[in-house]
Amino acid sequence: MKKMLEENDIAARFNAADAPPRSFLEELRVYMKDLRRFFSLSPYSRDGVSPLQQHLLMTDNQWLAPALQRPEALISAADIALHVQSFDNAYRLYSDYLCHTAGIEPQAHAEALQKLGYCREQLGELVDAEEVYNKALLLCGDNSWVLARLAKLHSRRADYVGAAELYDRVAQLTEETDTTPLVRAAECYLFAAMPEEARQRLFKADYLKPEQPRTRRALAWSSLLMEKYEDAERLYSWLLERQPTAADCQNAAHLAWLTRSLPEALPLYRRALQLSEAGTPPAALFRADRSFLLSHGLKEEDLQLAADLLEANMP
Repeated sequence: MKKMLEENDIAARFNAADAPPRSFLEELRVYMKDLRRFFSLSPYSRDGVSPLQQHLLMTDNQWLAPALQRPEALISAADIALHVQSFDNAYRLYSDYLCHTAGIEPQAHAEALQKLGYCREQLGELVDAEEVYNKALLLCGDNSWVLARLAKLHSRRADYVGAAELYDRVAQLTEETDTTPLVRAAECYLFAAMPEEARQRLFKADYLKPEQPRTRRALAWSSLLMEKYEDAERLYSWLLERQPTAADCQNAAHLAWLTRSLPEALPLYRRALQLSEAGTPPAALFRADRSFLLSHGLKEEDLQLAADLLEANMP
């Protein structure tokens, strides 16, 4: 048995010596497997938690620091950190990678900048994230993912026109069957009180991909804002026949009140309350759209009357 083991050991060494040299990443993978096996089998593992369960990345380990000075190791470690959503570690590693690779080809530099920008965004550093995304665009030209992230940042700081313009650029880069950028641009124009700009994009989206609730919901609201009541009636009827949201019922009720009468609107307001969160007071149905309703001929006492009627009929 001993002789057989020695022969197997010699053969294993021979095969290892004869094999092509392994890359750094392959060596690191084998090392990590052995390390994990050691901590799993060690009799001391019962007394504490394995270090591998505490900090899988080990990117701040002093013994691994020299290896992480190599660009290929830095970018691999950064990608792993990003994958496990360790954004602070990923941010540091991408920053180190960019410092070590100032002369690399622009596309690789741009990809690292995109990921660095995303890390900053997830860490709440929104101004810095926007700056990094813009640097990435300078290197790689228009990129739909980067433009969409920038649009989201513009929207978060209430620059809805800027966000809409960025989504328009995304729409130009995507296939016509993907109408999401058009719809998002339209929604931003609605927030910016520009319903005509919104309708242009929504009609196109509805033509390219018909009968999408999100598209028709925005189209119905833009029609209501522009007093295109026939279009709004048709679209809200379509939404109510399917799976309407509380907002669909609420806006359809606004339309019924403005074009017909309050008694015809009340059943829709009640349906909106049923679909809303438990405990939503009737007055909330008019609070958000107060300025819109007042600008279309209703008065404060009208809104209070409607709220009182709904309150009186609540179970």
